[in-house]
Parts: sequence; structure tokens; C-alpha cells
Amino acid sequence: MTVIRKRIGTLAKIVVSVGVLAFLLSRLNRAELSSQVAHAQPVWLALALGLYFAAILLGVLKWRLLVRAQRLDASYADLASFTFVGLFIGNVLPSNLGGDLVRAYALARATNESEAAVTSVLVDRLMGLVAFFGSALVSIGLVFLLGTNASQLEAIEIATVISATVFTLGCVLFFSRRVARRLAFVFDLPFLARFKLRARRLYQSIQVYRFGYMTLAANAGLAAAVLIVATFALYTVALALGLDIPL
Repeated sequence: MTVIRKRIGTLAKIVVSVGVLAFLLSRLNRAELSSQVAHAQPVWLALALGLYFAAILLGVLKWRLLVRAQRLDASYADLASFTFVGLFIGNVLPSNLGGDLVRAYALARATNESEAAVTSVLVDRLMGLVAFFGSALVSIGLVFLLGTNASQLEAIEIATVISATVFTLGCVLFFSRRVARRLAFVFDLPFLARFKLRARRLYQSIQVYRFGYMTLAANAGLAAAVLIVATFALYTVALALGLDIPL
């Protein structure tokens, strides 16, 4: 009976996946899409595919650093499997949130450590945002120094600096013990009391990274590397399609 249920579940997943892909393709101009694909240069596309997978595998490595800090029993192969499933969900759904939820759920199920698994994914996402904001701030600095289209990009520059400042403040509050202690009273409320133990475990798993500067720095560095490799992947796709977009 269990085997039959698994087969039905697998079949349902295949049907849903094919249905979603068919829906997405139906929203595109198929004639134009076919023309673009027909004239694409396969060598550049193969290189783009290789770079894309390299970026994914680097992403698995940076997540593994955080998982190991939590002392969770999950191999690189396990994390890669969770990541690819999460990527599929993240690409089908409107945002990457679904992919992160899948990663956290799969790791929690494999290790029976829900709070630590969720924290590893959350911190991994935060460090990815650190790399994004870092690259944005570097780009703003270059634009300012070179004076290229500075006036047209002024609003974007201001918004990026403000966002980066707010994000940095949020990270500080996220790891702050003082803030956690002051908010602990929330779980004394009757309708939240049952979550108190789980909240304490989540807090303890977050504190694992509080002084793990080398782990966080290595994770952020790998996140920057993922951005660089992914940028080259997009650039090679542009070359394959004959698009005149500078690196």
C-alpha cells in the first residue's frame, strides 16, 4: 500500500510539474522563442549551463558551512539534493521563498533538528543579501567615481544606501541577545506560551553564529563568488543569443 501511495505521489508531482511548465510556455510568444533558440550558439549555451551549475554547487558549499556549524548530520550530497529540489520549487513559484522552505523542511526532516535547520537556511539567505548589498554598494561607488549616468541613477543610489543601512541594523537586532531577552515576555502570553520552548531552541541555534565570524565571512565570500559566476552565466547566455549587453 505504501509503495502504491509513493507511486501515486510521484505521478502527481510529474503531472503538476508538466502542467506548470506547459502553462508558463503558453504565456510566451512561441514563434519568437523558437527563433531565438534556433539561432542560439550551442557552445555559449553549454558554457552558460556549466557556469549555472557551478554557481549552484558553490551555493551548496556555502550552506554546508552553516549546517556544519550547527553540527547537523547532513552530507554535501544531501544538501545538494535539497537545493536542487528547492530551486525547482523556487523557479516555479513567484519567489524564492518556496525554495528556502523546501530546503529547511528537507534538512529538518533528515536531521530531526527543525530549529537548527531553519536557522541555517535563514542565515544563509541573510549572508546572500549581504553579498547582494555589498556588490550594489561597490557598484554605486564606481558610478560615483566615474561619474557615469550619475544623475539618472541618483534615486537608485539613495534607495540602495538606505536599504543597506536598514538591512545592517536588522542583522544586528537579529543576533542581539539584549533584544531577544526584551522580547521574551511575548511568549508568556497565553496564546503563545506553547511556542516558548521552540522559540528558545530557535534563539539558541541563532546564537551559534553570533561569534562565528569566520563561518559567516566564508559564507558571505562564497555568496559573492556565486554572484560573480552567475553574472558570467547570464553574460554567456547573452552572447549565445547575440545580444549586445556589456559584461
